[in-house]
Amino acid sequence: MKYFLSLLFLFLFYCTSTKSIVVKDDSIVIKKLESWINLMPGGKPTFHYSGEIEIRNIDAEKIEIDHIEFLTDQKIINKSFPIYEFSNEVFANYPKVILINFYSPQNIKVTEEMLKSEFIDARLKIKIDDESIEIIHTDIYLLRTY
Repeated sequence: MKYFLSLLFLFLFYCTSTKSIVVKDDSIVIKKLESWINLMPGGKPTFHYSGEIEIRNIDAEKIEIDHIEFLTDQKIINKSFPIYEFSNEVFANYPKVILINFYSPQNIKVTEEMLKSEFIDARLKIKIDDESIEIIHTDIYLLRTY
């Protein structure tokens, strides 16, 4: 019975969870977030991620990506400081839209929890002026590359 209730809870959680929690009336959205474990022969396994954030109506000078945490079962399995750059793409119809591409630093060690996980969640912390904003992205497939 416990097993059945656990599965039911996970199913309901999965069906009702959102992919990206939007803050400030759609002004900050994670457009894409991918993660993978490099298991190719010739080196130690490493964890990688990349993504794209869309920010509307906020000046680029005020924006800073602080850090990102990856979680499994609500337990932090990695915290890192992504490398990021503002996209040069210009939107004629949307002059106040900024795209930020971000990716993992090199050589993030793979943990046992990562190897056991098929899906992970991310919590991205962004600073705008002195305000700290947290964006959560759930159900990210953790790909394995061989």
